[in-house]
Amino acid sequence: MWCSSEFVHGVCLRVCIVHGCLKIISVMVFLTPSVLSKASSVNNSKSLYRFLIRRCLLLPTKDIQDYYKHMVRQGFNQHADETDEERVQTIIQQAVKDSDWVMKKYKITNTEYSFKANQPRV
Repeated sequence: MWCSSEFVHGVCLRVCIVHGCLKIISVMVFLTPSVLSKASSVNNSKSLYRFLIRRCLLLPTKDIQDYYKHMVRQGFNQHADETDEERVQTIIQQAVKDSDWVMKKYKITNTEYSFKANQPRV
């Protein structure tokens, strides 16, 4: 068994070769603060849209990213004609809370994105 860890461009990849098969043990992507910008910078619908789409890009697979991007677009289309400023602020606050929930669901924190893969990869 041979194991190695590599850290390049903010990505730490730990791999092992067991019985001739390459196995990815873990992948950690260290994110800069600008990628995970604080929700306090979200103050209007345009900045909310940008914030949510950028957060979608942090999700683990393209299918999951596409799903949540679609949901973001649907939400914006649904509330495009909203004129009440108080209602808009409520929607913004709820959207930020929902995005925090999604990030927690996929175990994405402010310092790192981490997942484990125990299946052989070639």
